[in-house]
Amino acid sequence: SGADGAGGGDTFLVPSLLEDGEGLAQSAGARGEAHSFFLVFSVDAAGSEQELVVGYGEDMRRFLPMGLFSRLLGKAVAWSQATQGKSPVLSKHRADLSFGNHRFVMEEVVGTRCIRVRVAVENPKIIMTRLEMLASQVIGECMPKLSCFVMVPSTGALGMDEEPSHLVNLAKLVSRKPTWSKGVWLGDECLEEG
Repeated sequence: SGADGAGGGDTFLVPSLLEDGEGLAQSAGARGEAHSFFLVFSVDAAGSEQELVVGYGEDMRRFLPMGLFSRLLGKAVAWSQATQGKSPVLSKHRADLSFGNHRFVMEEVVGTRCIRVRVAVENPKIIMTRLEMLASQVIGECMPKLSCFVMVPSTGALGMDEEPSHLVNLAKLVSRKPTWSKGVWLGDECLEEG
């Protein structure tokens, strides 16, 4: 909710009343390749934490409760407004938002039970960290047995309609401190030196 400057009343976002968004225009930053990450949810935290790499469409431990995306969308829109972000473009399963000048697209991927985020800036860590925190707030408010994991495509940047073959658990990858590279990079930021 927020103050409406013209009438002085409150305005509310009701995601269930949004259009499906089939004809939703693509944002400029999301038309081509963009950094992508996925918010994956599970009630089997122990099982999900053990796996470093999972098949994109095959991980049966994923669970995306009805209403989770809507709640996360509401919190993300509120944060966007608080950070003077550009006006959002919203639909029932997709949102084009910005946190300050960091533009991104958040999309509920019902078939694979996860949320995909495409980031149109070189450093997606700011958006990833904030969305992970907002997802944790939603979980704490209404789904305390649910766990959230940030997963990244094993292949790097993806086009608009591309799906990754596999996802990598980012926290687990960073904790392993890989020796096969000069570090774990997310966009243009090194998360862990190799």
